[in-house]
Amino acid sequence: MIYSSIYDDTIKKYLESNLLVDSSFSQTYALFKSSVHWTWFKAQMFTESALIEKDGTLFPNPKSENKATHASGLFQIMPSNFEYCQITDPFDPEQSIRAGIYLDFREYAIFRSEIGWDRIRFMLGAYNAGQKWIIEAQSKASENNLNPYRWESITKMLPLVTGEDNSKQTIEYVSKIENLSNILVSTI
Repeated sequence: MIYSSIYDDTIKKYLESNLLVDSSFSQTYALFKSSVHWTWFKAQMFTESALIEKDGTLFPNPKSENKATHASGLFQIMPSNFEYCQITDPFDPEQSIRAGIYLDFREYAIFRSEIGWDRIRFMLGAYNAGQKWIIEAQSKASENNLNPYRWESITKMLPLVTGEDNSKQTIEYVSKIENLSNILVSTI
């Protein structure tokens, strides 16, 4: 599989400097951009909105839309976030990438006790399922004497919180992004 590099520079630009981030979060944002390699966002974008061309090249689809949730654009931004993320056109790649990275950062900032790759997994899990469900799974993990700050514990408790199908989708989402990011890192 060949992965298009069409939006790499845009991802790097908004990871480096995202004007949506309030200055009071500057230290957390500095940690975020040094901890989360830009390929995680590229992998997330491909997971959210990929098209495969005839030659086998995978391209992100800026016109992607989820009919069930009405999420749209490269990062499948929910309509409830349009105003918050200053989106006037959810199909505009620049706006979608800027908002997607910002929404990821917002989740990253919530999960402060998680470290390393687990913090990134929590960020992605919350982006996909909603932070409410991840936090509830953390509570269930604590109740069951599991470490609530480990993604492995969340994968065990999430089915109790969101149901089998929804939890499977979120767990696969996070795993797919992590695997694809590792592939992308090895190709750059």
